[in-house]
Amino acid sequence: MHPREFYEQVAKPNIAEVIDNDEDYRLAVNAITSVDAAYGVLFEHLKSVDAQILQAILFDGKELKDNHFKDHIAKQSKEFEIIRDAAYATKHGRLSDRKSSARLVRSSGDVATHKLTTGLFAAGDALGSSA
Repeated sequence: MHPREFYEQVAKPNIAEVIDNDEDYRLAVNAITSVDAAYGVLFEHLKSVDAQILQAILFDGKELKDNHFKDHIAKQSKEFEIIRDAAYATKHGRLSDRKSSARLVRSSGDVATHKLTTGLFAAGDALGSSA
């Protein structure tokens, strides 16, 4: 699937749904994980077309993986860094063992008690405008 299709068909509807129902934790988790997954789909697409942007990513190991790409993007966008933290917590049930820096989100209360904003894809966001 092309990254634009994934974003339009999966992530964007999940984002819109949680904006309309900002007290629904399940919808927030759906939006968070679908945005995180969208960047995984984008990474695979960029890899398949041998995109130059991937050459700028520093990583340890033999093979560049989607987590390296997502970490690279998170270093450029605090909003995406929060998405990554929340997605990690959802997948693994914890926020420990981060190697690069301290987590911005330490508990579900850090996510659930704040009002939802569109962040990464907001108008004027340098990263969102080209993602």
